[in-house]
Amino acid sequence: MRFLFFIVIIIAAIACADKRQEKPKNLLNKTSMTAILSDVLVADAVATEIKTRDSLINLNALSAAYYQQIFKIHNISKEQFTSSYNYYVSHPDEFKEVLDSATNVLNKKMASDRKPISVPAKTAPPKVPHINPKLKNKK
Repeated sequence: MRFLFFIVIIIAAIACADKRQEKPKNLLNKTSMTAILSDVLVADAVATEIKTRDSLINLNALSAAYYQQIFKIHNISKEQFTSSYNYYVSHPDEFKEVLDSATNVLNKKMASDRKPISVPAKTAPPKVPHINPKLKNKK
């Protein structure tokens, strides 16, 4: 009975062992993955916005088209991105670093896009013609 219990414990330990994915040969470094992931997040947001305006759009096809453009821009393959993404997802500490960096990249981009437009000091306000209404006082 003890032997059977010992075997069950060993099988349970093996089943619960850490099954993290090993590093793929073509793993994207954190800097590259950050840049690509930030582009993917923007592409997903744009595709979702387009979908809300046109219900006939196929969201999956639109996202796939955006992803292909991103892969081409960054000179990577879909397989390289997928294997790198799966690796980072299976390593939460590293994935958190990549996501935090991607979030910072997007926040900086949004902040630079929101800068108020300043009017040069030399520019005078436009002249507005003064209107004197002529009122007739009827009694």
